[in-house]
Amino acid sequence: MKRGDLVFVYGTLRRDQAMDMTLLGGEWVSNDAIHGKLYTCGGYPALKLDPDTRDIVIGELFRIRDRKTPMRLDRYEGYPHLYDRVRVQTLTKRDVWVYVHNSEFDENRRIPSGDWIVHQKRERDLVHVL
Repeated sequence: MKRGDLVFVYGTLRRDQAMDMTLLGGEWVSNDAIHGKLYTCGGYPALKLDPDTRDIVIGELFRIRDRKTPMRLDRYEGYPHLYDRVRVQTLTKRDVWVYVHNSEFDENRRIPSGDWIVHQKRERDLVHVL
């Protein structure tokens, strides 16, 4: 990963989330999506790529602005122990980097919408109802 590359983020690195990618040296480009499945790990999501599925994961694209950003991202994502960093193509046919979780997940932890922000809102709304 280097300056100018695109990174697809789908959870806590999205705009207005806990660790907005702009704080790590990213420049917002656009919204996008990739084929895969999203799972909850409690306070953050995990992605499993699946190019053969119709399921999509919603996220955002950021351009890496400086040479320190890849190191900051790797540290934040726990690469290579917790997450792998891989190249994929988005639904809009852009080549991007994305962090994919190393563990297997129970389907009960799956986020059906494929959207971390929608999932968080549903969780907050459920707490208010109870």
